[in-house]
Amino acid sequence: MSSPTFNFNIESVFRIGKGTGLIGWALDIQRSIETITLKSSIFKSRTFHLGTETELIRTHRPDVCAAFNLPDNHTLGFVIWLPVELDPHSEIIIHFDDHVNLAQGHSPVQLGEGERNLFIEQSYSHSGMPLRQLATKFDDPTFLFALHRVSRQLLKDTSTSPSIEPALGICSVDYAFNLDNRGILLLGWYHFLGAAPTAIHIIRSTGEPIEIQQPFSIARPDVQEHLKSHYSGVQQNCGFLSYIEYPLNPAHDYALRFKFNQGELWVHFSLANDHTDLTLVKKILESIPCPQYLTGSIYNIYNSGLGKAIEAISIRYKRSHPAYTERQFGIPPTSPHTSVIVPLYGRYDFMRHQLAHFVHDRDFDDVDLIYVVDDPAIKESAISTAISYYALFRKPFRVVWYDCNLGFAGANNIGVSAARAEHLLLMNSDVIPQEPGWLTILRNAYMSLPNPGILGPLLQFSDNSTQHAGMKANRDPYLPGFLLNGHPGKGWLYYKATEPSEQQLLTAACIFLSKQDYVVVGGFDEGYLIGDFEDSDLCMAIKKMGKKLWLVPEAKLWHLERQSQNIGSISGYRQLITLYNGWRYHEKIIRGEIANPEEQE
Repeated sequence: MSSPTFNFNIESVFRIGKGTGLIGWALDIQRSIETITLKSSIFKSRTFHLGTETELIRTHRPDVCAAFNLPDNHTLGFVIWLPVELDPHSEIIIHFDDHVNLAQGHSPVQLGEGERNLFIEQSYSHSGMPLRQLATKFDDPTFLFALHRVSRQLLKDTSTSPSIEPALGICSVDYAFNLDNRGILLLGWYHFLGAAPTAIHIIRSTGEPIEIQQPFSIARPDVQEHLKSHYSGVQQNCGFLSYIEYPLNPAHDYALRFKFNQGELWVHFSLANDHTDLTLVKKILESIPCPQYLTGSIYNIYNSGLGKAIEAISIRYKRSHPAYTERQFGIPPTSPHTSVIVPLYGRYDFMRHQLAHFVHDRDFDDVDLIYVVDDPAIKESAISTAISYYALFRKPFRVVWYDCNLGFAGANNIGVSAARAEHLLLMNSDVIPQEPGWLTILRNAYMSLPNPGILGPLLQFSDNSTQHAGMKANRDPYLPGFLLNGHPGKGWLYYKATEPSEQQLLTAACIFLSKQDYVVVGGFDEGYLIGDFEDSDLCMAIKKMGKKLWLVPEAKLWHLERQSQNIGSISGYRQLITLYNGWRYHEKIIRGEIANPEEQE
């Protein structure tokens, strides 16, 4: 076939890095580009020799070949980078051997985000890889970010696109949780075909890279099973979790970039921002893949970012205590010796069972009894119940309520702020006295025992077997790293002496202490979720003051244990919440913020 008449075209002129890029084609395959001369108002004339100061990459242009009825394997296209920024209406003169082509009036475009994506989308099909090489070589991460995003979209949207065998590996960001100014949490998986990456960055659409530490590996047997038929050596721990303590704007797009000696692997993601408070925690924990494989590593997972991410959510939504409203039923005692504080959540009917016992107990003649409604959904029902049972029993008490749910710790802290007495009895709504006089037993023990900090009664199930007679810190070999709570004698009849005994820990289902001590240590730590480990934390805070924890088994009450909570709707992630609380508790011990229950006095 004879050589066709010479044809030449510069299709695009754009700024990239600190220079100018050209995209075009030259039909005469016998000629090669030797030099490029530029004329502009900034400088009169400047000539660049290919291969020394500039970059030239030849590209296949099947569209041009088809238009001129040529075989589609000819490399007629070109992408050129020139180390100079052109002003508008510059002249570009291309020298092809003995042929000179003048392209006048080309204005290099400073591409905005939308223009950049449109430009790349239009030029990617035939010049994508050269553009990628230029963006990488000349360090223009903004251009490269847009290139990767558009190329990914083109491959996803084009059903006829050929399958691409990855050269470096494959990666997916399954979840990207936005934690506002506290950072982001990424969950996903990857498989590298060779050496591990030398660096990992988050790339913003504005181009700035943020270097991150090596993500924590987690088990993904589902991914391993899917990939093993395509790739060799896929590890079960191909999943990853990464918490990046850097504020990112959810309105922007981002990419995770893995840098290798031989190239880069990019994966784009957008930040999820559609959940709040505990709902976001639930979403995150439900996104933890294959938790049954994580038993031995879950503490390290919390330690490697998951714990900090959940703490960030807790801090993000933690607010100052709301203003509360209270209603007094009956005439309150002038000088109450104890404020009894009972939070109500979900179940408000326990109020009537407790009042039925309190009415026959002379101890409650001088008690400041406070019911704290920590559930706006039951406020009206709780107040109606209070009206009915005060009319029946005529025992004075108060009801306190507010417009949100603060949880066990927050409800007690609100109650203590409203308390009038010097001593406190914190009590679950499902704790029922067995006989009158139990509060006097606790008060007398507090006055007589050496260095009392917190006192707890013997709590029993309805069959009089032991529910709680003190707690001990336990190490579980199946959950390394955690310091969990054990209940010695639970389920057994209590045959020990009725004399008080010092304990390592006590449950907060029913405890007696001074209001001053409670306030000094800051009350219950509200950073624990739903209701675990706040009591252990309070005990260790009191012990750090040098005070002691005592079980007073002569005082006996029944505890229905968690019937005051309705946790059926969160049972799927309840254990992970408990373990998060356990991680947080243990980390506070390690940092020395509270006492260590394992240390012998």
